[in-house]
Amino acid sequence: MKLTLRQQLTQFGYVLQSAPFPALEEQLGELGEPAKRLIATLEMIPLAR
Repeated sequence: MKLTLRQQLTQFGYVLQSAPFPALEEQLGELGEPAKRLIATLEMIPLAR
């Protein structure tokens, strides 16, 4: 089954929220909304390019 772009972004959002934030908050303490948005944006950048 091929996902639409919207479905892919939604799925990515769920993964993003469940993976990096708890690990970062464990190390740095609670993150504010601006920090969470910055991290979410940075996660979308393909570093392999």
